[in-house]
Parts: sequence; structure tokens; C-alpha cells
Amino acid sequence: MGFIQKAKDAILSPKNQGKARKLAQKHNTKIDEGIDRLGREVDKRTGGKHAGKIRDASQRAKGVVDGFAGDGADETRRDQPPRTASNP
Repeated sequence: MGFIQKAKDAILSPKNQGKARKLAQKHNTKIDEGIDRLGREVDKRTGGKHAGKIRDASQRAKGVVDGFAGDGADETRRDQPPRTASNP
């Protein structure tokens, strides 16, 4: 069994998913901030060329985290695009 398969098995194990879910619930705001920060940095490095795609990917990533955490977060905050170099 290769490294990638072992990593997948570890991630998909119910024990580890429970731990990850608890961490996602506890640190949802920090995860969202990290996603926004990453989006801003990528947008800056691409010169704002792909701002729409980066914004969409950031929104989808936040939705995945919220769905995984099962926190029932208010989706209205998803209407706010992350701040980027072209959208300060």
C-alpha cells in the first residue's frame, strides 16, 4: 500500500473524521479567515486576472467546511466576497 492510499485511509476513517469535524466546528471562523487570506494572496500573485474564479472557489471551500462541520452557519455571510487585490 502506497503513501497516498494510507493517507486516504487515515483521512476517511470514522475516528479521524469525528476529530476533524469537531475541529472544523470549533475553528470555523479561523478556517474561513485562512481561506480568505489564501484567496487574497493568490489574487495578488495572479494580478487580479482570475479574481472571479478565486472568489467562487473561496465561497465553495467555505461551503464545504460549513457542510462538513454541520454547524448550520448563516449562509448570508457567503454573499460577501473575500477582499482581494482587485476587490479591497
